[in-house]
Amino acid sequence: MSENGSILLSIDTSWDIIFDARGHFKEPHGGISVPLGTLEVREYIDTFTEGIICNEKEDIVFHLNSSKPSLSFSGHQGKYKNILFIEKEGFDQIIEAARIQDRYDVALMTNKGMSVHAGRDLLDELSTYGIRIFALHDFDIAGFNIARTLKENTKQYQFTNNVEVIDIGLRGEDIEGLEKEIVYYSKKLKDPKQMAIKAGATKEEAAILVQYRDYHKSQWCGERVELNAMTSDQFIDFIEMKLQQHGVKKVVPDHEILEKYYTAFCKSQLMENVVQKLRIELQPIINEFSKKATLTPFEIDTPDNLPELITNEIEGKTLSWVEAIETMVLMEANSLIKKQENLDKLIESTLIKIKEKVTA
Repeated sequence: MSENGSILLSIDTSWDIIFDARGHFKEPHGGISVPLGTLEVREYIDTFTEGIICNEKEDIVFHLNSSKPSLSFSGHQGKYKNILFIEKEGFDQIIEAARIQDRYDVALMTNKGMSVHAGRDLLDELSTYGIRIFALHDFDIAGFNIARTLKENTKQYQFTNNVEVIDIGLRGEDIEGLEKEIVYYSKKLKDPKQMAIKAGATKEEAAILVQYRDYHKSQWCGERVELNAMTSDQFIDFIEMKLQQHGVKKVVPDHEILEKYYTAFCKSQLMENVVQKLRIELQPIINEFSKKATLTPFEIDTPDNLPELITNEIEGKTLSWVEAIETMVLMEANSLIKKQENLDKLIESTLIKIKEKVTA
């Protein structure tokens, strides 16, 4: 069976088969969105580098266009440590409205049924960084199989690494009070219970999925429950409960990265104030000035407990650690003002030199 449900007579596994996108992957905080096609996933993986790069630019021309230092992220680093996988599409708007991704710093992966090769390629690569996958699926045999194939080898796909997949349901204990549907199984199946257990269901869950044989129809039948049986509020509450049960927390990089961005953003704000003053004083010659002038480096004192401060600031909120640092710096206006006084002296001397050079 192919990824789109059609029959394949034979496949040479050495072929480099390119599958179209049948799902998507989305980073939190407005990050990259990747269609789950072979080429798109390869391009995303190729962007992975080592660590987080904070590009601090001292050139004043840079600050005329943007006051913020740039951050270059490598794959998940600094963005997410967990992925919420949903076996079907159509829940994006609900999740976005509840800000699940931003409040828990989780990436979102959705599929149209069974996980595609490209999606498994991505999970296989991300597993080398210790990323966890939380699988959300219907309470039926197909749903259990979808969660299983996110980590287990099949005839069509073999993983290179151990992928940590946590099945968050729907499981037997999750379906109480939800609307159930009658399901009939193929007449060719002698006992679908074994198929359910092989897919990952417990004996108790298999007894719900496959209950008795309808001898009038010569088929086994049972009950199933779709994710859609929950209301929007129930769906969001269910996801949050599961993420909290498994200790999913906001992403906070190590002290070195936090300190570097904290320092760079402080400098950028001070430089922005300098540029604003220069715009007022030297608007006619600011373009010429920006090509020649540079600023003297200055010291920025960062808090010793920066990781703790950032964690407290973002936990339970939609803020990322980047936004938390920027907010913290902007709120410490008094500290910046003192440094600004020293810079004002530099501005005065710089203005004199520039005016003298321009009028010479």
